[in-house]
Amino acid sequence: MPTDDSPWPQTPDLPGHEPARHVTFLHGLGGSPLSWEEQVSKLPRDLPAVAPWLKGMRPGGNDEFTLAGAVGDVLLSRQLDGVSTGALVGHSLGAMVALQCALDDPDSVSHLVLVAGQARPPKAVMQLQRVALKFVSKRRLAAQGVSKENLMEALRDGSQFDAQGSLDQIRCPTLVVYGSRDRPNQPAAKHMAAAIPRARLEIVEGAGHDVMRDATPTFNALLYDFLGHPLPG
Repeated sequence: MPTDDSPWPQTPDLPGHEPARHVTFLHGLGGSPLSWEEQVSKLPRDLPAVAPWLKGMRPGGNDEFTLAGAVGDVLLSRQLDGVSTGALVGHSLGAMVALQCALDDPDSVSHLVLVAGQARPPKAVMQLQRVALKFVSKRRLAAQGVSKENLMEALRDGSQFDAQGSLDQIRCPTLVVYGSRDRPNQPAAKHMAAAIPRARLEIVEGAGHDVMRDATPTFNALLYDFLGHPLPG
């Protein structure tokens, strides 16, 4: 259970909910489907999953990134795959996409997991990220499978995202996770956990922004327990 000396109240354990029947993993800014490699490798046998590229983020693709476009693509892809309802697990930018999916089509989202996410990114932080990105070479990013142009588009569009006033409309059980070393995202995580009616907050000690990689065993145990598919101990 998380420990925190801030004035924010800790969220209680959620009441029982049905196990997830499907899970979609959404990567963050600068990430890729491989960001979830350690989660997919431990995927319970009875839980089907996909980890797609966010629309507009695939290197060499022709689509420009918009958050609305990414949300629409996730929802449409799940419909085409025959997924009437399932879990969404999003990291960073992917958490914003997952959050908006749960608002736009609540019946299709059975469980929501927001990892190092934001409901309204601080504009100053987004501006600093855009400035910092300008000094990163395209070649270095390409070696990581990431397009600099796509990242800039995502930062520009993501800076306009604002779901702060709609958090109380989220109907599904929600797990909000952040690493104890990821201080920029702590206020947002606490606010989301307090504002979403059926949310629980988990702080992973010693982890940074990439919680699922920094503390894989702890994160996986939290994730799959929340989804109703506990990993064998």
